[in-house]
Amino acid sequence: MKTKRPKFDLRRLPGLGALVCLLGVCAPARATVWYLDNAATGANTGTSWANAWSSPASVVWGGSGVRAGDTLYISGGTSSKTYIGKLSVGASGSGPSARITVRIGQDAGHNGLAIFTGGIGANSTSYVTVDGEVAGARRLRAVGGATAESANHFVFRYLEAETAAIGIAARYGVGGVIDSCYVRDVTEEVGIGLAARNTGVAAYDQTLITNTIICLNRLGTGSGNGPDGIQGCRGLTVDRCTFSNVVGTVTGAQHQDYIQMQANYIKVRNSRFIGSADSCIDYDTFNGQPENHQIYNNTFILIRGSGIRYYNSGGEPFTSVNNVLIANNTIVDHTSGHQWGISFQFFTGANPSVSNTRIQNNLFYNHTTQPIHIEASTAATAADWNVDYNLANGGVTTLLVGGVNYTQAHPFTSAPAFAQYTAGSEGSYLRLAAGDVAAKDKGVNLAADFLTDAESYARGQGAGWDIGAYEIGSGNAAVTVLSYEVTVGVTNGTAGTNSGGYINLIRR
Repeated sequence: MKTKRPKFDLRRLPGLGALVCLLGVCAPARATVWYLDNAATGANTGTSWANAWSSPASVVWGGSGVRAGDTLYISGGTSSKTYIGKLSVGASGSGPSARITVRIGQDAGHNGLAIFTGGIGANSTSYVTVDGEVAGARRLRAVGGATAESANHFVFRYLEAETAAIGIAARYGVGGVIDSCYVRDVTEEVGIGLAARNTGVAAYDQTLITNTIICLNRLGTGSGNGPDGIQGCRGLTVDRCTFSNVVGTVTGAQHQDYIQMQANYIKVRNSRFIGSADSCIDYDTFNGQPENHQIYNNTFILIRGSGIRYYNSGGEPFTSVNNVLIANNTIVDHTSGHQWGISFQFFTGANPSVSNTRIQNNLFYNHTTQPIHIEASTAATAADWNVDYNLANGGVTTLLVGGVNYTQAHPFTSAPAFAQYTAGSEGSYLRLAAGDVAAKDKGVNLAADFLTDAESYARGQGAGWDIGAYEIGSGNAAVTVLSYEVTVGVTNGTAGTNSGGYINLIRR
């Protein structure tokens, strides 16, 4: 009789187990696929579509159910189906390669839209991914919002969060990614709340929000009231997002800012801000002194308050500004008469010092107030702000720096030519036209800070960097024909016209 030979496993050899795991060979002991379908009539064990768990409450988490390395598929039916209650993830992954994944069904008959009437949550978990993508479309909807409170290293992809006081609540915890989500009909506090996440971390790029659309409700009175877009955290990067608002139900009483940074080590880049009720990007020294902020390659259209605003409210100290870069942004049609394009305001006698701060390569067009407004500080000179290579044309073009009218070393005031621009229209495409001579090659080289424009084209394709959010070059100069997804416009008080919903620019 033959003796059965034991399987050879490198991980059993002394000293080699850890090395094999580092090389990526080490895998979870088990990786099981599970199923949730409220139309299933089988054994309710979650082991197949036929025997799928039939309700969110039926899902078994941990132990003999969904655990590290596993995937739970959710049926969206042929086109859509609704699940009553909340889907709450009740177990954690064990690391980046052994996550728990909750995913919309991918096969025909199960890849429709799954709607959860009580929202979707992954609170107090680690390494959980909730993924609603089917061929580039969102197919998971959380009515009442989605939550990842005190969750570590969560990922929300292609998720719709709607009709909530907070669209996505992910306060406390560390890490996290929100990718290609759509947050809308936010009525009270904030579209995405991240307060106190990454506490104590002193590094960029810890939490990422990317390719996400945030459409907020606001009052129709022109008062600027409504929920915020993002309330930030340390180490937050906001990349390629779109912010807009519509007149709708508002139950809170705060002024609406699209991003309240609230912390340091922040990046805001390559994003679109449309028709803000108040400021677009906001920092109040109630959250400490601002340092390590990078704001670049963004476009601002029809804003009511400041595009980018730093200030101290309620008697808070404002003592320093350190390592702040505001560069290559494009701000057009600031015609509300309220606040400015970029502003630093010092209340209650504040006199901050300024170090390693640059405001450069920004493009301002059609403003009725100062494009740049920086008040006087006895602890800083106008030169400390490094305001230079900015272009201002149309309406008010005077810059206030250090409390006085300021002339840049390299001033530019000619009218820029855009690929597609209509005054007062959110649909303007603010890439420079191929024939532009006002902003093309006029900027300073900032390659030590970033290398590409708002659409990932390389900077410096001509004799120098272009001013504003976009770069003209051989690979992109002809890109001027777009299709738009824009909902019906409504009036935004003193700020002009503002569409409801969002704009999706598609290069053809």
